[in-house]
Amino acid sequence: MRALMETQATFSVVRREEFAFEPSADRFDAVLKPVRLAERRGSRWPGTRLIGRQFARVTRYRCDPEYLPMLYELGSLAAWAAPAMPEDPWFESEQGRVSFLSVSREGRGWLLDSELAEELAEDMTLEPQQIKPHELRELIARG
Repeated sequence: MRALMETQATFSVVRREEFAFEPSADRFDAVLKPVRLAERRGSRWPGTRLIGRQFARVTRYRCDPEYLPMLYELGSLAAWAAPAMPEDPWFESEQGRVSFLSVSREGRGWLLDSELAEELAEDMTLEPQQIKPHELRELIARG
């Protein structure tokens, strides 16, 4: 998480409208309010496309290492799940390229930047997987 917060420009999370969120999700929003950049209503984001008339609140934040302690409290990627927390965090570079995306309900995440993967490998065990170019395009296009 530290490498992402220190090297990426923004991160985003979603709150699906179908869930009644717990106070912990509201606390997350309140603590990060000083670094909130934008909010929109949407049905797609990197890694996900909702079907039918489902929508979510998509919130983008500026990456600021000062907020790392709060994010560390969450622990694993699986902790980013409704209704306790917003879901599916993803990180973007200054150029707006998605460098990391996740589908937290499934406990899955994808690191899309090889330089960042090398940095993260120093702090964690990564299980590399090859992804075909068309699969990558489809994954990102979902957002």
